[in-house]
Amino acid sequence: MAISIINWKIKLYNMFDCAQYENCNECCCPVKPLLYNDLSKENKEILFYHRREVEFKAGETIFKQSTAITHIACLREGFVKITAEAHQGKTLLIGISQPGDIFGITGLYVDEIHHSSFQAITDIKVCLLEVNSFKQVLETNIKFSLSLLKRLNQLAIKSKNRTIDLTSKTMYARVADMIIYLSTIIYKSNKFTTTLKRQDLADFCALSKECMIRILKSYKEDKIISIKGDDFEIHNLNELKKLSQYN
Repeated sequence: MAISIINWKIKLYNMFDCAQYENCNECCCPVKPLLYNDLSKENKEILFYHRREVEFKAGETIFKQSTAITHIACLREGFVKITAEAHQGKTLLIGISQPGDIFGITGLYVDEIHHSSFQAITDIKVCLLEVNSFKQVLETNIKFSLSLLKRLNQLAIKSKNRTIDLTSKTMYARVADMIIYLSTIIYKSNKFTTTLKRQDLADFCALSKECMIRILKSYKEDKIISIKGDDFEIHNLNELKKLSQYN
C-alpha cells in the first residue's frame, strides 16, 4: 500500500530536510531546471519549506491508484514503474519514470486522486512536494505553470502514441518495441541488466507472460538478442527496428 506522510516520519528511511538549502544550486537533483529556474525567491520559500527527500527500496509503492493526492514526487535517483489497474484484476505497465521526471500529478485539478500506481523498480530517492504548496506556486507563477504544462503535453503525446502501438501492432512488434525502449530510453545501452520482472515486461506489451517469453526466445534463436537471466544484449538493432514496425 502507499505509505502515508505519517509513516514517512516514523519509518527508518534516510530522510533529509531539503529546506536546509538556501537554493537548489547546492542540490544535484535532475529536476532542478524545472523546479529552480522558473521560481521566484518567494516561490522557493513556499515550495521548499514543505519539501522532503525520501528513499524507497525496490518494490515499495510511492503512490497507489485511487488514493488521494497529498504530494507530488520529483524523481532524483532510480527508476519507477507506472501501472494502471484494469478490469478483472489485470495490470498494465504504462511507463517508466526516470531521474528528472515529476509524477503523481495526474488528477490534481480533476478529482485529486491518483489514476496510476507508482512503484520503485530500483532503490530510489524522491523529493516530495506538499500538494497545496505546489498548487499555490502553479497558480501564481505563469512561467512555472507553462513549463509543467509542456511536460504534461509531451507525456500525453507519448501516451497516445503508445496506445496506438498497443492496439495496432502485432505481438512480435510490441515486444521489439519494448526491448528498444529499454535499451534506448531507460538504460541507454545495447547491453543492459533490467530489474523488471518477466511479468512487468509482459504487462508493458499487454501480453501474457508466456506469450512474451515465447517471443523473446524466438528473437534469441534468431540471434537478434541474447538473454541470460536479467541480462539483455541487442546484436541486431536494425532488424529489431524492422520487427517493431509490423502492424
